[in-house]
Amino acid sequence: MSTLTVKRDSNLKDIEEMLYKIERAETDIALRLPNSLKYAGSLGIEATVIQLISTWLRKHEGRAVYHSYIKEGDSPSEYSELCSKMYGIQILSLADKLMTEKLLKIKRRVALQQAVQRIDDIRSLNFSNAFKGPYLGFPLIKAPGNTSELNSPFYNKGAVVDRNRFLRITEDAIRSVLKKNSYDKAINRDVLSNITSIIYELFTNTDKHARRDELGNILPTNFRCVLFSSISLTEGRLDDWVSSWTDVMFAANWKERLKVKPQRVLEISVIDSGPGFARRWKGVGKEALTIEDQKEAVLSCFKKYRTTDINSAAGSGLSNVLWDLRKLKGWFRLRTGNLVVEKWFHGEAPTITTDVTKEDLWEKKAFAEGAAITFLIPLVE
Repeated sequence: MSTLTVKRDSNLKDIEEMLYKIERAETDIALRLPNSLKYAGSLGIEATVIQLISTWLRKHEGRAVYHSYIKEGDSPSEYSELCSKMYGIQILSLADKLMTEKLLKIKRRVALQQAVQRIDDIRSLNFSNAFKGPYLGFPLIKAPGNTSELNSPFYNKGAVVDRNRFLRITEDAIRSVLKKNSYDKAINRDVLSNITSIIYELFTNTDKHARRDELGNILPTNFRCVLFSSISLTEGRLDDWVSSWTDVMFAANWKERLKVKPQRVLEISVIDSGPGFARRWKGVGKEALTIEDQKEAVLSCFKKYRTTDINSAAGSGLSNVLWDLRKLKGWFRLRTGNLVVEKWFHGEAPTITTDVTKEDLWEKKAFAEGAAITFLIPLVE
């Protein structure tokens, strides 16, 4: 069995190459992950790593071996750093076998012991103590024998909480990843309302469409999460990422601004390991989808009043997401199937619209499971 290694400094381009290797592999491959990512909290890097893990898990269902860097494996403290990130909690929860560096078996309950308190802090709304630094994650994990998938602040008695409750949770989450001075300067009630609306629409989509397969059957294993982080975006950091981007106009626009001074940005991602946009829309398996089918599905999902939901009032959620993002002058990226969608609103160009067209779709050679959605919001007074 070969091993695929995600490096600490992997960027979007690197992850795309790894997705392609997973899809084309004719034999099983183990997966290795770093204890931390250099570019976590940057343009959806961790979101795409989580999607990579989901893709690998689906490909190796029942045979997924995580080959860690852990030396011994019998002390919970060895997993502390890995359990401080969503991708770490995901791999330790859902891989079929956990192995040390020398390929000795790891006990899952030992590996996840450091994550238990973090998850308990999230569930008790103790966000500031849950993770270190300007980082917060809400994991929803469905594993064999796990009955607590919906035990999250975003749920009440098995249903997504109402918008008012969702707003209060979002406010507390953002406060936990921003210094008080930054929050007070950049987040007013209108901005908070726009951000909450975006997350609410995206999260309710995962609840409706990502917990079941394309035929409507409950998925036996599943991973969904919401990530919050904040970073200071500098010109040098931008240069580190630019080779992995598709939207060069967005990069050029930001770079001009960063020559003046660094920009504090809020990054939020909503990720799921469900059937993805096209399979859910078409109701067919991956093998039956053409690239044109995928494009049609994604474009349809972003059109107002188009939906797979039986509720006739539904269908404007993703359209509203881009309207709210435009008000915030932010950036949006979706990765699903063989497609990437990117939209940016950080500027005053009159040609920037909230419509998603074929020109906003980028084809990728690898098929990625589920959906990884990231948006960046510049924090300005």
